[in-house]
Order: sequence, then C-alpha cells, then structure tokens
Amino acid sequence: MIIKTFVHILPDGTKGKFTIREKEINGELFYFANAIDIESEFYIKKTPKERNKYLGVEITNGNQKTIYYRSAERLENDIINRYGNEDLETEI
Repeated sequence: MIIKTFVHILPDGTKGKFTIREKEINGELFYFANAIDIESEFYIKKTPKERNKYLGVEITNGNQKTIYYRSAERLENDIINRYGNEDLETEI
C-alpha cells in the first residue's frame, strides 16, 4: 500500500520523487521507499499516466538489500535529511 509520495531535491541537485510504501513482514508492518529521478530522460518520455504508475527503484543499502523502517515518518525524515549524503540502514 502506498503511504505517501513526495518530491525532494538531493544534495547533488537530483530532483527525486519518493514513494513510501508499507509491507507486512512476519506479522509486522515495515515501510520502504522507491525513488526516481523525475528529470531523467527515461521518466520524461513516459506519459502522465505511466509516470503516475511508475514508482522507480527501491532504496537499498550497499548490498542491494531493501531498506525497511518501522516508521513511515522516520523514513521520510531520513530521506529528506540523510539520503544522498549517507547510507540508510534497515531496521530488520
């Protein structure tokens, strides 16, 4: 389920669209995010309908493992304040 979508400019100037979603894992709710550079040629070539459906790629750590948080608000805060400067760490 999609919790929230927002646009944020990363420290390197990339304009990203982030979509926070929830997933149940072992009976517990966790939150993860997808990201897409909305100024990329790939994204711009999509129709508005395709853009609304396309969530981008999951935010992962250096080992290509999805980052999961227990709080959607904390995940959003870390994307805004830390993502692009430092790696985010999963809570599972």
